[in-house]
Amino acid sequence: MRKMTWYMATAVCLALILGCAHGGGAVKETNMAEQMRQSVAALATGKINTLAHYTPRVEVIAVDPRGEANAFNRRHTPMLKADTPWNPGDILHIEVPEYVWATVPGDPSRDPLFFGRAPAVLKGSKVRFPSLEPPVWKPREGGGLALDNPLAGDYVQRFRVIPRDRVLEIWVGVTNNSARPLENLRTQLCLMPDRTECLKERWPTSSRIYSGGEVVSWDSAGQSLSWLDEFYNPQRKTFSQSCFFISPLKGYEPPGWPEKERARKDLMLLARPVDVAAIAKQDPAQPRRNLIVYSPFGQDAFYNCLVPCFHADPHMKSVAPGETRWTVSFYIYYEGDLAAFFEKLTALDRELHRDQGLPVAP
Repeated sequence: MRKMTWYMATAVCLALILGCAHGGGAVKETNMAEQMRQSVAALATGKINTLAHYTPRVEVIAVDPRGEANAFNRRHTPMLKADTPWNPGDILHIEVPEYVWATVPGDPSRDPLFFGRAPAVLKGSKVRFPSLEPPVWKPREGGGLALDNPLAGDYVQRFRVIPRDRVLEIWVGVTNNSARPLENLRTQLCLMPDRTECLKERWPTSSRIYSGGEVVSWDSAGQSLSWLDEFYNPQRKTFSQSCFFISPLKGYEPPGWPEKERARKDLMLLARPVDVAAIAKQDPAQPRRNLIVYSPFGQDAFYNCLVPCFHADPHMKSVAPGETRWTVSFYIYYEGDLAAFFEKLTALDRELHRDQGLPVAP
């Protein structure tokens, strides 16, 4: 038997967890915590991460940084905040979730929305399956936070936020108690660093992605960023609207990519795919300091310089009637050589996909 590498051991642990499905009722987390602690440690606490031991603190806040009072808004979950190890007072605001989309076979709507922001913000989208009661975060046994949110239509959304050493896990689950399958689920988890006071901290080149075996930014494919000038206010040092940057994972390039970017003036699709669904937000003054978002269920890397926020959002192919399925995203606090980290992360991602029967990047 060939020697099992560290990333294969990690993959086995995650495959055991993610391969389990629980039908109806309360979700039984079994030994998820112990298995996750062992598997994530190999990635987040390896020797290449020179950051000292650090476990982020996570708290619930009632008002998000854009001033929306959402604690009792039935279209929202209360916002979360987490600290960082580098600058005193730095805060990460996290929407878990920002949006959730899915399709239901036979339903007239192509993309019904579970819940998220007000429909007007979504340009006509409707909250098809609203919360039956105001969602409330509760302490999770073993640490962290838990939320089980019953929805109209016999669905339950489930969230687990678990702080570990140098990593924050965000689990997203859906229980389907209806008679029809859910398909093409996409959960948008919004991570927003606070105190982005200068242009360098908002500009898209403050984030990094991994493509073709190298660390790149959004201008690495020869694409000009001058289109941002129309939306930038130099007096306020911010942008007048959302400006999106997206790069698909290999094998998930949209039809007409990358020419599709010309159809919207506020969106740029990078002219090269990423090797792994992950994005790093750097401290421009300390480029070895990175907060990295990664999901083995992601299909792209996504950045919006308005907030700014960055994403590697998880997808779920289907949830059968009576089934509960989970995805996970990792928020990794990393200090060190970013290229070395992305190389190991990409190898891990490929093993995860093979062991779980997920598509492997060609």
